[in-house]
Amino acid sequence: MFGWGGDVLLLSDADPAFLAGMVSFAAGHGCCIALFLRHGAPRARGRLLTPAYAGTLAATVALLWPDLPVGLRVPVARYSTLLTAMACGAATPARPPGRCRGALFMLSECSPTP
Repeated sequence: MFGWGGDVLLLSDADPAFLAGMVSFAAGHGCCIALFLRHGAPRARGRLLTPAYAGTLAATVALLWPDLPVGLRVPVARYSTLLTAMACGAATPARPPGRCRGALFMLSECSPTP
């Protein structure tokens, strides 16, 4: 539901709608993180991915920062941090496919769109 809400809000080009859409997506990601924490303690392999995800986060925010409107810089950086936390959380479940889904999701979110 939060993802759908975010998609609907992003249909508008207005900055307030963009921020509201980001908040809606963030709520959904927060639910995923809570689920990951509930169903698995961090495993060694998941902890090994964390530096790679942190590096991706730093590079993405550094690349986006100069072109973002001043009012969107901090919210986008926080949202990016939440995405990184979700990808790290996906690496903790007992099933290995979770690691792949987390990495693919993060890469899809960090990819530039035309």
